[in-house]
Amino acid sequence: MRARLVVALAAAGSMLLAACGGDSDDSGADDTATTGGGGEAAESYTMVWINPLSGASAAFGEASRGGIELALEDIEEAGGINGAELEILFEDNELQPEASITAYQRTIGEDPVAVLTAGSSVVLALAPLAEQDEVMLANIGAQSPALISPDLPLVYNFIPTSAAEATRLATRLTEDEGITKVAVLSVDNDYGKDTAAAFVAAFEGAGGTISASEIHELGGTDMRTQLTKIKASDAEAIVFVSNVGEVGHSVSQADELGIDLPRFGFTYALSPDNFEIAGDAMDGMKGIAVSFIGDDPAATAWAERYEEANGTWPNVTAAVSYDATMILAEGLREVGNDRAALIDYVANVKGHEGVLGTTNMTPERQSDFPLNEFEITGGEIGVWE
Repeated sequence: MRARLVVALAAAGSMLLAACGGDSDDSGADDTATTGGGGEAAESYTMVWINPLSGASAAFGEASRGGIELALEDIEEAGGINGAELEILFEDNELQPEASITAYQRTIGEDPVAVLTAGSSVVLALAPLAEQDEVMLANIGAQSPALISPDLPLVYNFIPTSAAEATRLATRLTEDEGITKVAVLSVDNDYGKDTAAAFVAAFEGAGGTISASEIHELGGTDMRTQLTKIKASDAEAIVFVSNVGEVGHSVSQADELGIDLPRFGFTYALSPDNFEIAGDAMDGMKGIAVSFIGDDPAATAWAERYEEANGTWPNVTAAVSYDATMILAEGLREVGNDRAALIDYVANVKGHEGVLGTTNMTPERQSDFPLNEFEITGGEIGVWE
């Protein structure tokens, strides 16, 4: 499935005429857009977006597309890319590596300045192709620690990997909550495996014990078998390492099975989808997450705008997608249609103020948004004291 979304500038023609003095003469004036940093200008710019719009993970893709659509509105309002249009090619991959490779090969001929994607297995599958074509692979959702690697030089992570979340949770459980035995329920993909491994290593390193470790399928909706095994263990708490929606089903079914253990999770636990699925069962969950909104009035206004456009409150995926698109647009205004220069621009991003707060890109090619410690009470996300 493929769709196009274009920021077309009605004012572009008049802007270019003004730049040329409004007359048709032989002065040699260029009628293309200009850049701020000396890079090659273009009449239009293309980016490719390869994410799920169907299948079990479609909610992730819809949230991302919603965030990008708001970014495109703001880019248009700001005059586009120095008067040129920005086109996004949306490709549905159902979060499958093979479909992602097909989508990439179908669109690379459009000369995209960047490819936006997510899903750890997808990013890892596309990384060799992106390196071959010298195009940035902008990760807007995958959190596997494996993505921070010198072997992935063109993967730029606009969301922090989950290793830091896992390590901090292990510390809080052992030092502050007095929990020494936990069960881990994780999704069967790179994110679930790598994040669970990072948590287990940190928790055991702090003297804790893993009482049970269960895995569910990607997009799973019935985790009762795994939860029944966890119920039979001597665990003092459950740690959920799952994606959007999966956490909701797991928490709801834990209640159904009478599992009365403290529950902990990570960024994807805060997705509105989980609250819709699990309702009051989400109350009491604590964890560590990249949080897209706090008390900032501008961020709150953005979230309300997203809700009005999409009918639901935004999750972190929507916010990351918005911020990443805005950063890339700023880079294009500065360097023009130059893939290498855009990569260098993103590598040196410091102090970008966006929905998620201040973005700085680290030498490891990772955004360093601050992590937040959350607790859900009465259906509201608050601070875990």
